[in-house]
Amino acid sequence: MKHLAACLKRAQNGLAFAEVGEMLPGRDKNHVLAQSAPPPTVGVNRKAPEAKMRKQIGLGLGASLPRAVMTYVSSACQRMDADLNVLCTNASAASALLAPYREELERAAITCITMELDGNNEHSLMRYFNSNSRVIFVVSSGADDPIQLLIGSGNSRHTFGTAPVPIVVVASEQSMKP
Repeated sequence: MKHLAACLKRAQNGLAFAEVGEMLPGRDKNHVLAQSAPPPTVGVNRKAPEAKMRKQIGLGLGASLPRAVMTYVSSACQRMDADLNVLCTNASAASALLAPYREELERAAITCITMELDGNNEHSLMRYFNSNSRVIFVVSSGADDPIQLLIGSGNSRHTFGTAPVPIVVVASEQSMKP
């Protein structure tokens, strides 16, 4: 019975110190497993903990990208420690619109991913939201972006609450003038 208890204890220590085995030579690994103390940290080349999956902010992109929208999105990504997902129907046009802001995004350490939707319809947007649970909200950049499909209006068949995440509409400077 004592032999079985010793074998089980060795197996549990092996599981507890499994990552040490990949970083230490065999002799050191055996020495660590023979002890019941935690693994040594001095001289061990440990990998940095893997970065957790960051939150994401979606940006609906149509034919234009106003500066006010990009300023809001980049500051929101910095404040919330989030990456940027650009939702569009034409990836090459989106890349051209984002080109003037790439350097700003890189300086702020914001990863920008362009997601080309299958079509400009609600089903492709819902498919995106269902497959990407890290999106905390989306920003609409104008009247022709894909996010506008989820915003209810007086003559629309959509009702409030259709969007699975909050939608932010950034007003342009011209629309704020009296």
